[in-house]
Amino acid sequence: MLVPGGHVTLRRMGPEQPPPEQPSDPMRDTEVAPRELPDGSTPGVERVRLVEQTLADWREIIRRDDALAGDGDAAESVVFLARMGQLLKAEGRWEEARGCHEEFLRRMRGSEERWESDIASALLELGEIAEQQGRREDAWGHYEEVVHRFGSTQGPPPYDAVPAAQYRMGWLLCFQGRFDRARASFKEMMLRYGQAPEDWLRVQAVQAHRGLAHVFHSEGRVEEALASLVELSRRHGDSTDTATRGVVLRALFDLGWMYQSSRDAARARAHYEEVLRGCAELPMYSLDEEMIADTHQGLALLDWNEGRWAESESHFQEALRRYVALPAPRCREQHCRALTNLGWFYVKQDRFEEAHRCLHEVVERYGESSEPTIQEQVARALRTRGHALGMRGLAEQSQVLYAELVRRFGESTDAAVLQEVAVGLNQAGRMWIGEARQCWKRGATSAVADCLRHAQEMLEASLRRAPREPIVRGNLAYLAFLEGRWEEAHARLEELVREGGEGVRQALLDEVREHTFYLDEKWFELVRKLAPG
Repeated sequence: MLVPGGHVTLRRMGPEQPPPEQPSDPMRDTEVAPRELPDGSTPGVERVRLVEQTLADWREIIRRDDALAGDGDAAESVVFLARMGQLLKAEGRWEEARGCHEEFLRRMRGSEERWESDIASALLELGEIAEQQGRREDAWGHYEEVVHRFGSTQGPPPYDAVPAAQYRMGWLLCFQGRFDRARASFKEMMLRYGQAPEDWLRVQAVQAHRGLAHVFHSEGRVEEALASLVELSRRHGDSTDTATRGVVLRALFDLGWMYQSSRDAARARAHYEEVLRGCAELPMYSLDEEMIADTHQGLALLDWNEGRWAESESHFQEALRRYVALPAPRCREQHCRALTNLGWFYVKQDRFEEAHRCLHEVVERYGESSEPTIQEQVARALRTRGHALGMRGLAEQSQVLYAELVRRFGESTDAAVLQEVAVGLNQAGRMWIGEARQCWKRGATSAVADCLRHAQEMLEASLRRAPREPIVRGNLAYLAFLEGRWEEAHARLEELVREGGEGVRQALLDEVREHTFYLDEKWFELVRKLAPG
Protein backbone atom coordinates (compact mmCIF):
# COMPACT_ATOMS: atom_id res chain seq x y z
CA MET A 1 0.00 0.00 0.00
CA LEU A 2 1.27 3.43 -0.85
CA VAL A 3 1.95 5.71 2.05
CA PRO A 4 3.71 9.07 1.83
CA GLY A 5 7.43 8.77 1.54
CA GLY A 6 10.30 11.13 1.09
CA HIS A 7 9.51 12.06 -2.50
CA VAL A 8 7.39 15.12 -3.06
CA THR A 9 5.97 13.63 -6.26
CA LEU A 10 3.67 11.35 -4.28
CA ARG A 11 3.23 13.36 -1.12
CA ARG A 12 0.62 15.88 -2.18
CA MET A 13 -2.40 13.80 -1.22
CA GLY A 14 -1.10 11.61 1.59
CA PRO A 15 -1.98 11.83 5.27
CA GLU A 16 1.45 13.32 5.83
CA GLN A 17 0.50 16.29 3.70
CA PRO A 18 2.37 19.20 5.29
CA PRO A 19 0.43 22.18 6.57
CA PRO A 20 0.16 25.23 4.34
CA GLU A 21 3.43 27.09 4.02
CA GLN A 22 1.80 30.48 4.32
CA PRO A 23 0.21 31.98 7.41
CA SER A 24 -2.08 34.22 5.40
CA ASP A 25 -3.22 35.29 1.98
CA PRO A 26 -0.39 36.41 -0.34
CA MET A 27 -2.36 39.56 -1.11
CA ARG A 28 -2.73 40.31 2.59
CA ASP A 29 -3.38 43.99 3.12
CA THR A 30 -4.24 45.26 6.55
CA GLU A 31 -5.53 48.59 5.32
CA VAL A 32 -8.75 47.06 4.03
CA ALA A 33 -9.33 45.05 7.21
CA PRO A 34 -11.95 46.40 9.61
CA ARG A 35 -10.50 48.70 12.22
CA GLU A 36 -10.20 47.42 15.78
CA LEU A 37 -12.70 48.85 18.24
CA PRO A 38 -11.93 50.18 21.71
CA ASP A 39 -13.39 47.02 23.25
CA GLY A 40 -11.61 44.78 20.75
CA SER A 41 -10.06 42.60 23.42
CA THR A 42 -13.39 41.68 25.02
CA PRO A 43 -13.87 37.96 24.47
CA GLY A 44 -16.81 35.98 23.17
CA VAL A 45 -20.29 36.44 24.55
CA GLU A 46 -19.47 39.55 26.54
CA ARG A 47 -18.20 41.30 23.43
CA VAL A 48 -21.40 40.44 21.54
CA ARG A 49 -23.47 41.85 24.40
CA LEU A 50 -21.47 45.08 24.44
CA VAL A 51 -21.76 45.50 20.67
CA GLU A 52 -25.53 45.09 20.73
CA GLN A 53 -25.87 47.45 23.69
CA THR A 54 -23.73 50.08 21.96
CA LEU A 55 -25.78 49.83 18.77
CA ALA A 56 -29.02 50.13 20.75
CA ASP A 57 -27.73 53.23 22.57
CA TRP A 58 -26.72 54.92 19.32
CA ARG A 59 -30.05 54.10 17.66
CA GLU A 60 -31.86 55.67 20.60
CA ILE A 61 -29.73 58.83 20.39
CA ILE A 62 -30.54 59.14 16.68
CA ARG A 63 -34.26 58.50 17.29
CA ARG A 64 -34.49 61.17 19.97
CA ASP A 65 -32.50 63.71 17.98
CA ASP A 66 -34.63 63.07 14.90
CA ALA A 67 -37.74 63.79 16.95
CA LEU A 68 -36.34 67.17 18.02
CA ALA A 69 -34.66 68.24 14.79
CA GLY A 70 -36.32 70.70 12.47
CA ASP A 71 -35.76 71.38 8.81
CA GLY A 72 -32.37 72.39 7.51
CA ASP A 73 -29.02 70.95 8.46
CA ALA A 74 -28.66 67.33 9.46
CA ALA A 75 -28.94 66.66 13.17
CA GLU A 76 -25.67 66.39 15.09
CA SER A 77 -26.54 62.82 16.06
CA VAL A 78 -26.29 61.69 12.44
CA VAL A 79 -22.60 61.06 13.08
CA PHE A 80 -23.70 58.04 15.12
CA LEU A 81 -24.95 56.49 11.89
CA ALA A 82 -21.38 56.52 10.62
CA ARG A 83 -20.12 55.07 13.90
CA MET A 84 -22.72 52.33 13.71
CA GLY A 85 -21.52 51.56 10.20
CA GLN A 86 -17.93 51.28 11.40
CA LEU A 87 -18.91 49.03 14.30
CA LEU A 88 -21.05 46.76 12.14
CA LYS A 89 -18.29 46.56 9.55
CA ALA A 90 -15.81 45.54 12.22
CA GLU A 91 -18.21 42.74 13.17
CA GLY A 92 -18.48 41.53 9.58
CA ARG A 93 -22.13 42.57 9.28
CA TRP A 94 -21.56 43.99 5.85
CA GLU A 95 -25.11 44.71 4.68
CA GLU A 96 -26.10 46.44 7.91
CA ALA A 97 -22.91 48.51 7.81
CA ARG A 98 -23.55 49.41 4.20
CA GLY A 99 -27.08 50.54 5.05
CA CYS A 100 -25.84 52.82 7.84
CA HIS A 101 -23.25 54.54 5.66
CA GLU A 102 -25.66 54.95 2.75
CA GLU A 103 -28.27 56.45 5.09
CA PHE A 104 -25.60 58.76 6.52
CA LEU A 105 -24.71 60.02 3.03
CA ARG A 106 -28.39 60.46 2.15
CA ARG A 107 -28.92 62.66 5.21
CA MET A 108 -25.82 64.70 4.37
CA ARG A 109 -27.25 66.06 1.13
CA GLY A 110 -27.38 69.81 1.42
CA SER A 111 -24.89 69.90 4.31
CA GLU A 112 -21.83 68.55 2.48
CA GLU A 113 -19.43 71.37 3.30
CA ARG A 114 -19.93 71.04 7.04
CA TRP A 115 -19.50 67.25 7.03
CA GLU A 116 -16.79 66.81 4.38
CA SER A 117 -14.49 64.71 6.53
CA ASP A 118 -17.24 62.33 7.62
CA ILE A 119 -18.53 62.03 4.06
CA ALA A 120 -15.06 61.10 2.79
CA SER A 121 -14.72 58.53 5.57
CA ALA A 122 -18.14 57.02 4.79
CA LEU A 123 -17.24 56.68 1.11
CA LEU A 124 -14.02 54.89 2.04
CA GLU A 125 -15.95 52.58 4.35
CA LEU A 126 -18.43 51.80 1.59
CA GLY A 127 -15.54 51.01 -0.73
CA GLU A 128 -14.02 48.59 1.77
CA ILE A 129 -17.39 46.94 2.40
CA ALA A 130 -17.88 46.51 -1.34
CA GLU A 131 -14.45 44.86 -1.58
CA GLN A 132 -15.31 42.46 1.22
CA GLN A 133 -18.51 41.53 -0.61
CA GLY A 134 -16.73 41.06 -3.92
CA ARG A 135 -18.39 44.11 -5.52
CA ARG A 136 -15.18 45.52 -6.94
CA GLU A 137 -16.81 47.82 -9.50
CA ASP A 138 -18.84 49.44 -6.72
CA ALA A 139 -15.70 49.73 -4.59
CA TRP A 140 -13.89 51.46 -7.44
CA GLY A 141 -16.77 53.90 -7.81
CA HIS A 142 -16.65 54.87 -4.12
CA TYR A 143 -12.88 55.39 -4.15
CA GLU A 144 -13.05 57.34 -7.40
CA GLU A 145 -15.68 59.63 -5.87
CA VAL A 146 -13.37 60.35 -2.93
CA VAL A 147 -10.54 61.36 -5.29
CA HIS A 148 -12.87 63.40 -7.53
CA ARG A 149 -14.61 65.27 -4.68
CA PHE A 150 -11.70 65.90 -2.35
CA GLY A 151 -8.55 65.62 -4.48
CA SER A 152 -8.18 69.38 -4.86
CA THR A 153 -8.47 70.18 -1.14
CA GLN A 154 -5.42 70.82 1.01
CA GLY A 155 -4.48 69.20 4.31
CA PRO A 156 -6.42 66.77 6.48
CA PRO A 157 -9.32 66.38 6.80
CA PRO A 158 -10.83 65.37 4.34
CA TYR A 159 -7.75 65.28 2.10
CA ASP A 160 -6.28 62.37 4.06
CA ALA A 161 -8.98 60.17 2.50
CA VAL A 162 -7.61 60.81 -1.00
CA PRO A 163 -4.33 58.83 -0.78
CA ALA A 164 -6.20 56.09 1.08
CA ALA A 165 -8.63 55.83 -1.84
CA GLN A 166 -5.81 55.92 -4.40
CA TYR A 167 -4.04 53.12 -2.54
CA ARG A 168 -7.13 50.92 -2.59
CA MET A 169 -7.60 51.66 -6.30
CA GLY A 170 -4.08 50.40 -6.92
CA TRP A 171 -4.89 47.16 -5.12
CA LEU A 172 -8.11 46.74 -7.10
CA LEU A 173 -6.19 47.09 -10.35
CA CYS A 174 -3.80 44.42 -9.13
CA PHE A 175 -6.64 42.06 -8.15
CA GLN A 176 -8.11 42.52 -11.63
CA GLY A 177 -4.81 41.56 -13.26
CA ARG A 178 -4.31 45.04 -14.70
CA PHE A 179 -0.71 45.08 -13.57
CA ASP A 180 0.60 47.88 -15.79
CA ARG A 181 -2.01 50.29 -14.45
CA ALA A 182 -1.51 49.08 -10.88
CA ARG A 183 2.23 49.69 -11.07
CA ALA A 184 1.66 53.12 -12.60
CA SER A 185 -0.83 53.99 -9.86
CA PHE A 186 1.53 53.08 -7.03
CA LYS A 187 4.51 54.79 -8.68
CA GLU A 188 2.45 57.96 -9.09
CA MET A 189 1.68 57.88 -5.36
CA MET A 190 5.36 57.43 -4.55
CA LEU A 191 6.26 60.47 -6.64
CA ARG A 192 3.36 62.60 -5.42
CA TYR A 193 3.75 61.99 -1.69
CA GLY A 194 7.37 60.91 -1.29
CA GLN A 195 8.72 64.45 -0.80
CA ALA A 196 5.76 65.89 1.09
CA PRO A 197 6.67 67.90 4.21
CA GLU A 198 4.09 66.12 6.39
CA ASP A 199 4.84 62.71 7.90
CA TRP A 200 1.26 61.53 7.37
CA LEU A 201 1.58 62.16 3.62
CA ARG A 202 5.07 60.69 3.21
CA VAL A 203 3.88 57.45 4.77
CA GLN A 204 1.41 57.14 1.89
CA ALA A 205 4.38 56.90 -0.47
CA VAL A 206 5.85 54.13 1.69
CA GLN A 207 2.52 52.30 1.56
CA ALA A 208 2.52 52.64 -2.22
CA HIS A 209 6.05 51.21 -2.35
CA ARG A 210 4.78 48.13 -0.53
CA GLY A 211 1.82 47.93 -2.90
CA LEU A 212 4.21 48.02 -5.86
CA ALA A 213 6.10 45.03 -4.44
CA HIS A 214 2.87 43.05 -4.26
CA VAL A 215 2.08 43.87 -7.88
CA PHE A 216 5.45 42.38 -8.85
CA HIS A 217 4.67 39.30 -6.76
CA SER A 218 1.26 38.90 -8.36
CA GLU A 219 2.90 39.02 -11.78
CA GLY A 220 5.25 36.20 -10.76
CA ARG A 221 8.22 38.58 -10.67
CA VAL A 222 9.26 37.32 -7.25
CA GLU A 223 12.85 38.58 -7.31
CA GLU A 224 11.68 42.11 -8.13
CA ALA A 225 9.06 41.89 -5.37
CA LEU A 226 11.70 40.86 -2.84
CA ALA A 227 14.10 43.56 -4.02
CA SER A 228 11.36 46.19 -3.75
CA LEU A 229 10.54 45.21 -0.16
CA VAL A 230 14.22 45.10 0.81
CA GLU A 231 14.68 48.59 -0.66
CA LEU A 232 11.64 49.84 1.27
CA SER A 233 12.98 48.55 4.59
CA ARG A 234 16.47 49.93 3.82
CA ARG A 235 15.16 53.41 3.00
CA HIS A 236 12.73 53.75 5.87
CA GLY A 237 13.95 51.29 8.49
CA ASP A 238 15.44 54.05 10.64
CA SER A 239 12.35 56.27 10.55
CA THR A 240 11.14 57.58 13.90
CA ASP A 241 7.60 58.09 12.59
CA THR A 242 5.34 55.46 14.14
CA ALA A 243 3.13 55.03 11.08
CA THR A 244 6.14 54.62 8.79
CA ARG A 245 7.65 52.07 11.17
CA GLY A 246 4.39 50.14 10.98
CA VAL A 247 4.58 49.96 7.19
CA VAL A 248 8.21 48.84 7.36
CA LEU A 249 7.23 46.02 9.71
CA ARG A 250 4.47 44.95 7.33
CA ALA A 251 7.04 44.90 4.53
CA LEU A 252 9.31 42.72 6.67
CA PHE A 253 6.39 40.39 7.30
CA ASP A 254 5.78 40.24 3.54
CA LEU A 255 9.43 39.30 3.04
CA GLY A 256 9.06 36.53 5.61
CA TRP A 257 5.94 35.22 3.90
CA MET A 258 7.51 35.29 0.44
CA TYR A 259 10.68 33.54 1.58
CA GLN A 260 8.62 30.94 3.43
CA SER A 261 6.54 30.33 0.32
CA SER A 262 9.74 29.73 -1.66
CA ARG A 263 11.09 27.36 1.02
CA ASP A 264 13.87 29.67 2.19
CA ALA A 265 13.32 28.96 5.88
CA ALA A 266 16.37 30.78 7.23
CA ARG A 267 15.51 34.11 5.62
CA ALA A 268 11.83 33.71 6.45
CA ARG A 269 12.67 33.16 10.12
CA ALA A 270 15.03 36.14 10.20
CA HIS A 271 12.36 38.49 8.88
CA TYR A 272 9.60 37.13 11.12
CA GLU A 273 11.79 37.53 14.19
CA GLU A 274 12.67 41.07 13.10
CA VAL A 275 8.94 41.82 12.89
CA LEU A 276 8.40 40.69 16.48
CA ARG A 277 11.40 42.68 17.73
CA GLY A 278 10.17 45.77 15.91
CA CYS A 279 6.64 45.42 17.28
CA ALA A 280 8.03 45.26 20.81
CA GLU A 281 9.44 48.77 20.29
CA LEU A 282 6.19 50.36 19.04
CA PRO A 283 3.47 51.88 21.22
CA MET A 284 0.57 49.51 21.92
CA TYR A 285 -2.01 51.65 20.11
CA SER A 286 -0.14 51.34 16.80
CA LEU A 287 0.39 47.57 16.76
CA ASP A 288 -1.02 45.47 13.94
CA GLU A 289 -2.21 42.55 16.05
CA GLU A 290 -3.32 40.57 13.01
CA MET A 291 0.16 40.77 11.52
CA ILE A 292 1.73 39.72 14.83
CA ALA A 293 -0.58 36.69 15.00
CA ASP A 294 0.24 35.80 11.39
CA THR A 295 3.94 36.08 12.21
CA HIS A 296 3.58 33.63 15.09
CA GLN A 297 1.76 31.20 12.81
CA GLY A 298 4.54 31.52 10.23
CA LEU A 299 7.14 30.77 12.90
CA ALA A 300 5.05 27.84 14.14
CA LEU A 301 5.20 26.25 10.69
CA LEU A 302 8.93 26.88 10.38
CA ASP A 303 9.61 25.33 13.80
CA TRP A 304 7.38 22.37 12.92
CA ASN A 305 9.32 21.66 9.73
CA GLU A 306 12.56 21.78 11.71
CA GLY A 307 11.29 19.44 14.44
CA ARG A 308 11.25 22.12 17.14
CA TRP A 309 8.00 20.84 18.60
CA ALA A 310 7.77 22.89 21.80
CA GLU A 311 8.56 26.15 20.01
CA SER A 312 6.08 25.35 17.26
CA GLU A 313 3.27 24.66 19.73
CA SER A 314 4.05 27.86 21.64
CA HIS A 315 3.82 29.96 18.47
CA PHE A 316 0.54 28.29 17.45
CA GLN A 317 -0.95 29.02 20.87
CA GLU A 318 0.19 32.65 20.76
CA ALA A 319 -1.26 33.09 17.27
CA LEU A 320 -4.60 31.64 18.40
CA ARG A 321 -4.67 33.84 21.49
CA ARG A 322 -4.25 36.95 19.37
CA TYR A 323 -6.72 35.91 16.66
CA VAL A 324 -9.43 35.28 19.25
CA ALA A 325 -8.89 38.73 20.76
CA LEU A 326 -9.35 40.49 17.42
CA PRO A 327 -12.82 41.66 16.35
CA ALA A 328 -11.97 41.70 12.66
CA PRO A 329 -13.96 39.00 10.84
CA ARG A 330 -11.09 38.82 8.40
CA CYS A 331 -9.16 36.87 11.05
CA ARG A 332 -11.67 34.04 10.83
CA GLU A 333 -9.66 32.43 8.05
CA GLN A 334 -6.34 32.71 9.87
CA HIS A 335 -7.87 31.50 13.15
CA CYS A 336 -9.51 28.56 11.37
CA ARG A 337 -6.25 27.70 9.60
CA ALA A 338 -4.21 27.92 12.80
CA LEU A 339 -6.65 25.65 14.67
CA THR A 340 -6.53 23.11 11.84
CA ASN A 341 -2.74 23.24 11.68
CA LEU A 342 -2.47 22.80 15.44
CA GLY A 343 -4.85 19.85 15.29
CA TRP A 344 -2.66 18.15 12.70
CA PHE A 345 0.40 19.03 14.78
CA TYR A 346 -1.12 17.17 17.74
CA VAL A 347 -1.95 14.19 15.51
CA LYS A 348 1.72 14.02 14.52
CA GLN A 349 2.63 14.04 18.21
CA ASP A 350 0.11 11.24 18.98
CA ARG A 351 -1.71 13.69 21.25
CA PHE A 352 -5.09 12.62 19.97
CA GLU A 353 -7.34 14.17 22.62
CA GLU A 354 -5.85 17.62 22.05
CA ALA A 355 -6.05 17.08 18.29
CA HIS A 356 -9.72 16.15 18.60
CA ARG A 357 -10.48 19.32 20.57
CA CYS A 358 -8.84 21.58 17.98
CA LEU A 359 -10.34 19.88 14.95
CA HIS A 360 -13.78 19.56 16.54
CA GLU A 361 -13.72 23.30 17.31
CA VAL A 362 -12.96 24.06 13.65
CA VAL A 363 -16.05 22.13 12.52
CA GLU A 364 -18.29 23.44 15.31
CA ARG A 365 -17.27 27.07 14.95
CA TYR A 366 -16.90 27.34 11.17
CA GLY A 367 -18.80 24.36 9.75
CA GLU A 368 -21.71 26.42 8.43
CA SER A 369 -19.57 29.03 6.69
CA SER A 370 -20.20 29.64 3.00
CA GLU A 371 -16.73 31.12 2.42
CA PRO A 372 -14.59 28.75 0.30
CA THR A 373 -11.39 29.56 2.21
CA ILE A 374 -13.11 28.61 5.47
CA GLN A 375 -14.76 25.55 3.93
CA GLU A 376 -11.34 24.35 2.79
CA GLN A 377 -10.10 24.34 6.39
CA VAL A 378 -13.28 22.67 7.71
CA ALA A 379 -12.87 19.95 5.08
CA ARG A 380 -9.23 19.57 6.07
CA ALA A 381 -10.21 19.29 9.74
CA LEU A 382 -12.75 16.55 8.97
CA ARG A 383 -10.36 14.43 6.93
CA THR A 384 -7.56 14.96 9.48
CA ARG A 385 -9.87 13.67 12.24
CA GLY A 386 -10.72 10.72 10.01
CA HIS A 387 -7.04 9.96 9.53
CA ALA A 388 -6.34 10.30 13.26
CA LEU A 389 -9.12 7.86 14.14
CA GLY A 390 -7.77 5.44 11.57
CA MET A 391 -4.31 5.66 13.14
CA ARG A 392 -5.89 4.58 16.43
CA GLY A 393 -7.54 1.56 14.83
CA LEU A 394 -11.02 3.12 14.97
CA ALA A 395 -11.86 2.36 11.37
CA GLU A 396 -15.65 2.63 11.67
CA GLN A 397 -15.51 6.04 13.33
CA SER A 398 -12.95 7.14 10.79
CA GLN A 399 -15.20 6.18 7.89
CA VAL A 400 -18.05 8.18 9.48
CA LEU A 401 -15.84 11.29 9.32
CA TYR A 402 -14.93 10.67 5.69
CA ALA A 403 -18.62 10.21 4.86
CA GLU A 404 -19.38 13.51 6.60
CA LEU A 405 -16.64 15.17 4.55
CA VAL A 406 -18.26 13.97 1.32
CA ARG A 407 -21.76 14.90 2.52
CA ARG A 408 -20.75 18.47 3.29
CA PHE A 409 -18.35 19.23 0.47
CA GLY A 410 -18.49 16.46 -2.12
CA GLU A 411 -20.34 18.65 -4.61
CA SER A 412 -18.38 21.85 -3.99
CA THR A 413 -17.43 23.91 -7.02
CA ASP A 414 -14.31 25.29 -5.33
CA ALA A 415 -11.13 23.55 -6.48
CA ALA A 416 -9.32 23.80 -3.12
CA VAL A 417 -12.30 22.39 -1.21
CA LEU A 418 -12.66 19.53 -3.71
CA GLN A 419 -8.95 18.80 -3.30
CA GLU A 420 -9.49 18.25 0.42
CA VAL A 421 -12.40 15.91 -0.34
CA ALA A 422 -10.17 14.01 -2.77
CA VAL A 423 -7.45 13.73 -0.11
CA GLY A 424 -9.97 12.36 2.39
CA LEU A 425 -11.38 9.82 -0.06
CA ASN A 426 -7.85 8.70 -0.92
CA GLN A 427 -7.11 8.23 2.78
CA ALA A 428 -10.35 6.29 3.20
CA GLY A 429 -9.44 4.06 0.26
CA ARG A 430 -6.02 3.36 1.69
CA MET A 431 -7.60 2.53 5.03
CA TRP A 432 -9.77 -0.10 3.35
CA ILE A 433 -6.68 -1.51 1.61
CA GLY A 434 -5.02 -1.69 5.03
CA GLU A 435 -8.05 -3.54 6.39
CA ALA A 436 -7.82 -6.01 3.49
CA ARG A 437 -4.16 -6.67 4.25
CA GLN A 438 -4.96 -7.30 7.90
CA CYS A 439 -7.74 -9.71 6.90
CA TRP A 440 -5.29 -11.59 4.70
CA LYS A 441 -2.80 -11.82 7.55
CA ARG A 442 -5.50 -13.15 9.91
CA GLY A 443 -6.71 -15.63 7.34
CA ALA A 444 -10.13 -13.95 7.11
CA THR A 445 -10.11 -14.18 3.33
CA SER A 446 -13.90 -13.91 3.07
CA ALA A 447 -13.75 -10.27 4.22
CA VAL A 448 -10.96 -9.27 1.83
CA ALA A 449 -13.18 -8.78 -1.21
CA ASP A 450 -15.53 -6.43 0.65
CA CYS A 451 -12.62 -4.34 1.91
CA LEU A 452 -11.11 -4.05 -1.57
CA ARG A 453 -14.50 -3.17 -3.06
CA HIS A 454 -14.87 -0.32 -0.56
CA ALA A 455 -11.31 0.78 -1.36
CA GLN A 456 -12.09 0.82 -5.08
CA GLU A 457 -15.17 2.99 -4.49
CA MET A 458 -13.25 5.48 -2.36
CA LEU A 459 -10.25 5.75 -4.69
CA GLU A 460 -12.36 6.13 -7.82
CA ALA A 461 -14.40 8.85 -6.09
CA SER A 462 -11.13 10.57 -5.19
CA LEU A 463 -9.86 10.32 -8.76
CA ARG A 464 -13.06 11.88 -10.12
CA ARG A 465 -12.33 14.98 -8.04
CA ALA A 466 -8.57 15.01 -8.69
CA PRO A 467 -8.09 13.18 -12.01
CA ARG A 468 -4.31 13.48 -12.34
CA GLU A 469 -3.18 12.98 -8.74
CA PRO A 470 -0.22 10.55 -8.80
CA ILE A 471 -0.80 9.04 -5.37
CA VAL A 472 -4.44 8.11 -6.10
CA ARG A 473 -3.46 6.57 -9.42
CA GLY A 474 -0.67 4.68 -7.65
CA ASN A 475 -3.10 3.37 -5.06
CA LEU A 476 -5.48 2.21 -7.79
CA ALA A 477 -2.59 0.40 -9.47
CA TYR A 478 -1.74 -1.30 -6.18
CA LEU A 479 -5.39 -2.23 -5.66
CA ALA A 480 -5.54 -3.82 -9.13
CA PHE A 481 -2.37 -5.71 -8.26
CA LEU A 482 -3.86 -7.05 -5.01
CA GLU A 483 -6.95 -8.23 -6.86
CA GLY A 484 -4.85 -10.12 -9.39
CA ARG A 485 -5.43 -7.69 -12.24
CA TRP A 486 -1.70 -7.52 -12.94
CA GLU A 487 -1.93 -6.28 -16.53
CA GLU A 488 -4.08 -3.35 -15.43
CA ALA A 489 -1.71 -2.63 -12.54
CA HIS A 490 1.27 -2.71 -14.90
CA ALA A 491 -0.44 -0.39 -17.39
CA ARG A 492 -1.36 2.10 -14.66
CA LEU A 493 2.18 2.05 -13.30
CA GLU A 494 3.75 2.49 -16.72
CA GLU A 495 1.64 5.57 -17.36
CA LEU A 496 2.42 6.98 -13.92
CA VAL A 497 6.17 6.47 -14.20
CA ARG A 498 6.23 7.68 -17.81
CA GLU A 499 4.69 10.97 -16.70
CA GLY A 500 6.51 11.38 -13.39
CA GLY A 501 9.90 9.91 -14.20
CA GLU A 502 12.44 8.39 -11.86
CA GLY A 503 11.17 10.36 -8.87
CA VAL A 504 7.82 8.59 -9.01
CA ARG A 505 9.41 5.19 -9.55
CA GLN A 506 11.70 5.61 -6.55
CA ALA A 507 8.81 6.80 -4.38
CA LEU A 508 6.79 3.70 -5.32
CA LEU A 509 9.76 1.49 -4.47
CA ASP A 510 10.37 3.20 -1.14
CA GLU A 511 6.80 2.58 0.01
CA VAL A 512 7.21 -1.22 0.07
CA ARG A 513 10.95 -1.60 0.53
CA GLU A 514 10.46 -3.33 3.90
CA HIS A 515 8.06 -5.96 2.41
CA THR A 516 5.62 -5.87 5.33
CA PHE A 517 3.10 -7.93 3.34
CA TYR A 518 3.78 -11.12 1.44
CA LEU A 519 2.68 -9.64 -1.92
CA ASP A 520 4.85 -6.54 -1.49
CA GLU A 521 7.95 -8.30 -2.80
CA LYS A 522 6.18 -9.08 -6.07
CA TRP A 523 4.94 -5.46 -6.23
CA PHE A 524 8.50 -4.26 -5.61
CA GLU A 525 9.76 -6.32 -8.53
CA LEU A 526 6.97 -5.07 -10.78
CA VAL A 527 7.84 -1.44 -10.03
CA ARG A 528 11.61 -2.00 -10.18
CA LYS A 529 11.42 -3.23 -13.77
CA LEU A 530 9.64 -0.11 -14.99
CA ALA A 531 11.69 2.25 -17.14
CA PRO A 532 11.14 5.94 -16.29
CA GLY A 533 10.30 8.44 -19.02
